[in-house]
Amino acid sequence: LPKGLARLSAYLFLLGELAIVMLMLSGGWFLKPGFLLAFFLLIVFCAALLSVLIRGIQTPCNCFGVSQKPVSLYDIVRNVGFIGCAFVGWESLPIVPTTQASLVELAFLGLMALAFVTLWSRLGEVVELFRTS
Repeated sequence: LPKGLARLSAYLFLLGELAIVMLMLSGGWFLKPGFLLAFFLLIVFCAALLSVLIRGIQTPCNCFGVSQKPVSLYDIVRNVGFIGCAFVGWESLPIVPTTQASLVELAFLGLMALAFVTLWSRLGEVVELFRTS
């Protein structure tokens, strides 16, 4: 992308990510649109990463923080996993929210999500850790 368009798209993606967080934290009726927005934003991220790989561009992903590692197939697999999570979240919710989780349930779900995202966002490093030389 040209520099001006790259900056604009970066701000739009940041705004989209902020909207996802706000929708998810709001709960209830806002969860389905939050999962749907996350799904589509992750599809766009995945397409951009795939484009970088196909064109053979050696650039870092900088997903989840600054990195010097170039975009790899692990980044695509990681995003496909997150796309799956967004789809399952969207698909598993009823159209009309029926129950409210307790604070303990929410805390437990939050800890599970934190553990999953921490490991899954570093998928390439985890695979390399277990790869035999």
